[in-house]
Amino acid sequence: MSKEKLTQARELMEAGKYRQARAALKGVKSPAAEKMLARLDQLEPPRRRRAGSPIRDLLHILLMAVFFAALFGGGAWLIASQIGIKAAPGPSALLVAAGGTPVPSATPRPTDTPIPCDAQIWWDDHRAGFRSALGAAVSLNIELPPANIQAAAENFKTWRQAFEAEAVAPCLEPLKQATLAALPQAEAYINAFLSVTTPQERALLLLPFMDSLQPVADAITSPELGITLAAEDAWITQAQDFVRAECPADRWIVETFFARNYARFFDLTDQLDVQNAPLADIQFTLREMRNLRSAFETDSAAFPDCVKPAGEHFVKGMDAFINAINESLNNNPAAADTYLAAMQREFTAFDAELKKISPTGGISF
Repeated sequence: MSKEKLTQARELMEAGKYRQARAALKGVKSPAAEKMLARLDQLEPPRRRRAGSPIRDLLHILLMAVFFAALFGGGAWLIASQIGIKAAPGPSALLVAAGGTPVPSATPRPTDTPIPCDAQIWWDDHRAGFRSALGAAVSLNIELPPANIQAAAENFKTWRQAFEAEAVAPCLEPLKQATLAALPQAEAYINAFLSVTTPQERALLLLPFMDSLQPVADAITSPELGITLAAEDAWITQAQDFVRAECPADRWIVETFFARNYARFFDLTDQLDVQNAPLADIQFTLREMRNLRSAFETDSAAFPDCVKPAGEHFVKGMDAFINAINESLNNNPAAADTYLAAMQREFTAFDAELKKISPTGGISF
């Protein structure tokens, strides 16, 4: 019930109906209600009703002045003209034309009541919805579809419909437009988990989603809105770091390791059975591994400097595994075991280097 009153009060306040908004908040006890009442006090201070207040006294004096000016205005003008004083136009002069014909007083033009920008109150009410929809999408693991992905997809759809239909204050319009622009990419990424897709396919959808989320995160954290983030808003910083981090390790992992499918090397190591697989299959796997290794080394020239140490360990790990297969085919198990141990060290070092620079902890094996 309190949430409904808060929503009703906010709508009234945005419409400039401050007195009705204050009445709607009567009896509501919450931090959001207190913030909204404080904002209402800034926009329209509570009316003073004590007898003899300065405002009431001033109004009384003005009314009396108008009355006596209308009653004695002609005599006052005659006396003033006799002694050479030019009387300033009084209320009677404003209301009566030179010929004595009453002139209607001008009706003051109503001023447009600005819609208040209570961005913090709005965000406090919408934080949970953003987190359960967009924040949950950011945290999806492209390697492993979650068991509750159907529920997550339905929750996103429901939240999206409500958000698209909601009106916001003008100050929040850039945030809403940025969010609306990101929703198709978010939905496409979430729906990818509902069908049979590979980590590479999901990575290719994650990249445009994260890029579209950047303007949303920037709008939420804009100094003009002055929104204070909480611990549960960590996904906002994560989205900003994905695009603009000094060391874009997470983006590199998604864009290079998964989208370009270098992670397939690990799949090949898991699938290869040197002892039982036909020689033709082993040789085919070896060629695929060498191609991946060559392409990765070529791409490494354009890698950010911060990820190059990790990339070097990955290349050494690939070389060690390829050598281990060759030694196994040459019936040299001792040498094969030595290379396998070297491969494990290099891949472990690769993961450790990523954990140093990746906010989400790199890649686990």
